[in-house]
Order: sequence, then structure tokens, then C-alpha cells
Amino acid sequence: MEDSRHYEFLRKGLFLEENSMSNFIETIRNPAEIQALTMDLIKSAKNEILGLFSTSNGFHRQERAGSLSLAEEVSKSQGIQVRILTPYDEKIRQLEQNLKKERGFEIRDIEEGSRTRVSILIVDRKSSLVVELDDDAKESSLEAIGPATYTNGVAMVNTYTTFFESLWKQSELYKKVKNHDRLQNEFISFAAHELRTPIQPILALSQHLLSQEFVLDAKQRKEYLEIIVRNAIRLQQLTEDILDITKIERSSLQLKLEQINFNEIVLSAIQDANGSLDNNSKVKINCHFSEDETNLVNGDRQRLSQVMTNLLNNSIKYTSEGKIEVFIEHSKEGFQANDQFMIIRVRDTGVGIDPQMMDKLFSKFGTKSETGTGLGLFISKGIVEAHGGGIWAENNVDGTGACFAFKLPLSH
Repeated sequence: MEDSRHYEFLRKGLFLEENSMSNFIETIRNPAEIQALTMDLIKSAKNEILGLFSTSNGFHRQERAGSLSLAEEVSKSQGIQVRILTPYDEKIRQLEQNLKKERGFEIRDIEEGSRTRVSILIVDRKSSLVVELDDDAKESSLEAIGPATYTNGVAMVNTYTTFFESLWKQSELYKKVKNHDRLQNEFISFAAHELRTPIQPILALSQHLLSQEFVLDAKQRKEYLEIIVRNAIRLQQLTEDILDITKIERSSLQLKLEQINFNEIVLSAIQDANGSLDNNSKVKINCHFSEDETNLVNGDRQRLSQVMTNLLNNSIKYTSEGKIEVFIEHSKEGFQANDQFMIIRVRDTGVGIDPQMMDKLFSKFGTKSETGTGLGLFISKGIVEAHGGGIWAENNVDGTGACFAFKLPLSH
């Protein structure tokens, strides 16, 4: 019968025209024939290959058998989309990381409860091969697999495709949940560590001042109180940063908008920054803009001052000597002819930005420094974007220091 011959035609590479054959379903029990059919199906793909493995061992068995490298090859050479679902182990996780740059070839993890006892191969959504798992402990696929069902029946192929797509979407949600849990745990760990740092000296020195065993002179008492106040301010700032992060991530940051001359914010921030430098500082802070030219923006004065303070403090932290300069310029952008943006640049002569940190600068905890939390730039990004602007950073072209910049729409 024509249907029963289809498998042999496929094995020999004599593929029949798509419309010349009625639907068929065939059970194959010979593991060698199943493996050979797997390879031939991959070779026959024109648009898409979908693969589902029941275990990570099953993935590695097909990796050793060469079917995965063949799928990768046809993906590169013919532009075929390959998507694979498999339970992860460390080797697969590393492979998935390496494949992120490969277009058309993607591997995703399956949630534990989604694992099955069958592996499924779907080619072009026209034919499917479903292979039962017999013994997952075996190294060779010829020893591990049981019987297989091969069909081009529209109903069955569509059912398997729908099942695959459902698991594919589920894997994306599973990934997001795991990532959320990881970030949440990181944040809890970070907050606990950062809160402990200022709390410890506050408690220790407060108990010391209250103790009847020690008599402190006025100078010692003043020093202790200064340390307590300094750490209390640090604790207050950290608490406010954490609250700001929560508001930004929940898109609930409330802005008290008013028309502001941004020159005032810059000059005030520079004055405060100069005041924070000690008398022996080798850093000079200058501004380069005309105070006579008003730079009007519609914004939240307190929040935008927070951005300027964060950027100046960031430059001070990484600049031991030299200068920090603030520039204001205008740029025409947008869909309307009268759309204008104000660009503020904070350029320093410090150590510059570590290339490894460039992509993480404006993320939470995006710092390798032990002198800061890495929250300031993340918060600044959230504030600027809430005002309809953008923020970015780059190393200076002369190789010394960095430049942090943000833009805000000017008031008409």
C-alpha cells in the first residue's frame, strides 16, 4: 500500500510530493530504524523543527548520535527555525548560553512537572515522530528507546504541535518566575547586608554611650555621636532608595510636576557636591552653560535634583583628582517640528567604566564598588524615564574618565 511505503521512501530519500499521499500512521519498533528516521526527518525539514525530550539524558543521547548537530547545521545553512524543549542540567544550561547568539536555534528548560516519558519530533508541522522512553539509564539511544509512532495525520500532528507550543509558553513563564525569585532573593540578601552595615555602629555606640562603665570626655562623646548620625543618615538614604525601587518597579512613582528652570537644579546640586568634598580634595566641579539662558522643563523638582545628585556623587566616588564638568545643550528630536530636548552631561576624569559593567550600569546592584550600593543609577534611570527622557553612559574618547548623560523634553 502507498501509505505503508512512505517510511521506506523517506528512509531512501525518495520524498513524495506533499499532496500525492493520504494520511498514514506507522508504529516502528526497531531502534536503528527510529534513529535513522530521525536523521532523515531533520534533513527533510523546509521551515521548522520542533523537538521535545523527556529527560536531559535523552537530549545528550541524541547529541552523541549526531541529530542535534545535524539540526544546527540545517538551521544555519537553510535558515530553518529549530526549537527544543528539554529538562536542563549544567551541560545543557551552558550549551543554551552558547546558543544565544545563534539565530534560529533555541533551547528552553521544561518545568519539572512537565516532563513526559516520550520524546517528540515535529517537522514543518506536517509529520511527527513520537518515541517512547524505555530505559533512561542507557548511554545509547538504541538501547534506551522503545517503540515509536510516525505519522503525517493532520489531527495528530496538530495535537502534538499544540502540546509543544503550550509547553513552550509555559517554559517562558517558568523562566520568568525563576528569574523573579532569583532577583527577589538577591534583593533580600542585599537589603539585609546593607541595612546591617549602618545599624551595627548605631547600636554599638549607643549602648556604649548609655553604659555606666565608661566615662567619656566631650571630644569622644562628640565623635561617637557624629558616627551615629552619619550612619543614621546612611540608613535613612538606603530605606528611601529601597522604597523608590519598589515604586519604580511597580510603575507607581508619583511626580509633582511644575515648570522648572533646570539651571537652578544643576547649580544647587553642584554647590552641595562641592560642600561634600573635603578640604584636601583634588577634584574641581565646574558647569558650562549660560545662566542667562533658561532651560525650562516640566518636571518634579525633588526627583530631578535626586538625579543630578546621584550622577555627581557617582563621579566624585570614582574621581580621585582632576575635574567634573556639567554641560547643558539642546537637541531637536521627536515627531513634531518643535520637539526639543535638553541634554545634561556629567563628564569626569576618573577611572572610567569597567567594560564588563557597561551593560549593567543602570540595573539594580550594577556596581563592583564596595563604596556604594549601585542603586543610584537604577533609580535615576527610573526617574528620567518617568519624565519622558532617557539616560546613558560612555567612557570618554580620550581614554580618561566617563560621561553620564540624560535628556529631558523642554517645555514649549
